[in-house]
Amino acid sequence: MYMMVFAIAPLFGAAASDLGGRKTVYMVGLGSFLVANTLLAVLPPHIAELYILRVFQAFGSCIVFSVGAGTVADITEPAKRGTALAWFLMGPQLGPVLGPLIGGALAEESRWRWIFGFLSLASFPVYILIVFCTPETLRSLVGNGAPVANQPWFSIPNFRTQPCTDLRAPKAPRPTPRKFLHLLKYPPHLIVSFNGAFQFAGLYAIFISFATIWQEGYGWTAAETGYAYICPGIAMFVASMVVGRLSDWMRKRALAKSSTGKVAPERRITIQIFGFVIAAAGKIMFGWFALAHFHPAAVLFCTALAAIGMSIIFVTSTSFQTECDPGQAASLVALAGFMRNMAAAISSLIMASILDAMGWGWAFTGLGIIDLLSKSNSHNFIVAFRASLRKMTNFKVDIVSDTVCPWCYVGKKRLEKGIAAYMKKHPDSKDTFETSWYPFYLNPDAPKSADKQQLYESKFGKERTAMMQERLSQIGKDEGINFKYGGKTGNTRDSHRLVQLGKTKGPQMQTRVIEELFAAYFENEKDITTQEILTEAGIKAGLDEKEIKDWLESGKGGPEVDKEVQQARRQQITGVPNFTINDQFEIGGAQEPEAFVQLFERLKRQEGSH
Repeated sequence: MYMMVFAIAPLFGAAASDLGGRKTVYMVGLGSFLVANTLLAVLPPHIAELYILRVFQAFGSCIVFSVGAGTVADITEPAKRGTALAWFLMGPQLGPVLGPLIGGALAEESRWRWIFGFLSLASFPVYILIVFCTPETLRSLVGNGAPVANQPWFSIPNFRTQPCTDLRAPKAPRPTPRKFLHLLKYPPHLIVSFNGAFQFAGLYAIFISFATIWQEGYGWTAAETGYAYICPGIAMFVASMVVGRLSDWMRKRALAKSSTGKVAPERRITIQIFGFVIAAAGKIMFGWFALAHFHPAAVLFCTALAAIGMSIIFVTSTSFQTECDPGQAASLVALAGFMRNMAAAISSLIMASILDAMGWGWAFTGLGIIDLLSKSNSHNFIVAFRASLRKMTNFKVDIVSDTVCPWCYVGKKRLEKGIAAYMKKHPDSKDTFETSWYPFYLNPDAPKSADKQQLYESKFGKERTAMMQERLSQIGKDEGINFKYGGKTGNTRDSHRLVQLGKTKGPQMQTRVIEELFAAYFENEKDITTQEILTEAGIKAGLDEKEIKDWLESGKGGPEVDKEVQQARRQQITGVPNFTINDQFEIGGAQEPEAFVQLFERLKRQEGSH
C-alpha cells in the first residue's frame, strides 16, 4: 500500500504544482510527512494507526520529490540543468540506500520509534526553510522571477501569488487524466519512463535480495547488511555528479558546433548507451557471483556497477524530459516516478518467486538482457522520432467559446491571423494546425429568445452598452468583422449542439459551422436560437439539411454539450475565449496574433525544432 501511494500521489501533487505553484505543494506535502512521522514516534502503537499514518508519510515524501524537479526546471537554464538535476536526484537515489542503513541501526524493539523521530527531526528544519525562506518559482506565476526578486531571505508565506501577465511565460494546462495520458502518448516520454522503471526495478530487486544474500549466504548481522547499501550509494552519488557535468559539457560542445545556436534535447541521452551496458554487466555478474558465493567485495562491486548504470540513465532521462517540456516538468517526473515505483512494487512481489524458479544467475541475467535490449532500440527510435518532429509539428488548438460571445469571434480571427503570420515567417515549415471547439455558456440562465439590445442595456446600462459597442465595432473593423447589434439572443445550447454535429464530420467542418453561426448572429442579426436559422447556418457550412433537422429535433448532441460545459467549469474556466495549444500552453481572451506566433515558436523550440 505504501508503494502504491508513493506511485500515485505525485501525479496529483505535480499537476497541482504545475498549475497553482510549487511552494504551496511543498508546504502541504512536507507538512504531511512531518506530522505523520511525529505522530508515529509519540502515539501508542496500533496497526490501524500505522497504516493510516504511513499513507500520509508516503503522500508527503513522494510529492515533494516530483515538485522538486519542476523547481529545478524553473530556475536552471538548460546549459546547467544536467548538473543541477544530478544534485537533486541524489534524494530519490540515496533514499533506498540510506533508509536500510539508518533503519538497520534503529530497528530494535527498544528504539524503533526513533526511526520516525529521526525523520521528524531531519525534516523540521527543511520545512522551516521552505515555509519562510523559499520563494515561488513557477514560471506562469513569477515569469522571469521579477515578482520575487526583492523578496527578503525571511518572509511570511503568501499562499496566493498573482499570475504572471507575460505571455512568454508558459502556463501549464489544467490537470485532467486525459492530459497525463497525452504526456505518455508522446513516444520519447513513454520510452524513457519505461527505461527508468526497468532500471529501478532491477536495482530494487538487488536491494531486496540483500537480506537473503548477506544474512543467509554470508552470515552477516542486520546492521552489517545495512552497511552493504553504502557501496551502491557511493557509486550512485559519484556517477550522478560525473554524468550531470558530462551531460552539460556535451551539450555545451554541441551548442558551439551548431550553426543555428540550438541543441536538440535528445543529445542528453546519447550516453545512456554506456549506462545500459554497465547496468546489464552489474546485474548479470551480481547474480552469478552471489550464486557462487564470491568474495563480498566482488559482489558489492557488481551492485556498484548496477547503481552507476541506473544513475546514468536516471540523470540523463530527467534532463531530457525537463528540457523537452519545462512547463510540465513536475508532471513528467511524477509520471516517471509512478511507473518506477509501480515497477519496484511489482519487483518486490514477484522477485522471490522468480529467484526460486530460475535461480540467482539466470534471474539477474534476464534483467541484464532487458537492459541490453533497451539500449539497442530506445535511443535510435527517440532520435529518429524527434528528427521527424523537427520537420513537421501538428499544432492542436482547443478553443472553449460561446456562440454569442463577440470576443470569441474576434479571437477566432486573430488565431487565423496568427497561424498565417507563423507560416509566412517560416515559409519552409510543414507544420499543420487543427482546431477543436468546446462549448461554454456566458449566460446559463438566458431565456429562450430575447431582444439583444434590450438585454445588453438591462445588464450594462445604455451608456456603458454604447461605449462597449463602439469599441467592439472598431476592433471588429480591424479584424474584418462588421458587428451589428440588433436581433434576438438567448440560450445557446441548441447552437452548440449544431457545432457537435459539425464535430462528427471532422475539425474543418466544425470550424465552418462556428464561422457561419458567428456571421449569422453578429453580422446578419439572426436569431441562432431558432431551428430555422440553425438549419440555414448548417447548410451554408456544408452539412446535409435532412441530417441537420433530424439532429436538432431529436436532441442529439445535447449530452455531449452538457458534459463538455461541466468539464470547462471543473477546469475553472470562467471566461471565453480560452485557447489551449497542444495541451501545454493556455491563452485566455482574444489575444493579438503575435501572442499565438510566440507560443507556436516556443513549442517548436521545446521539440528542438529550430
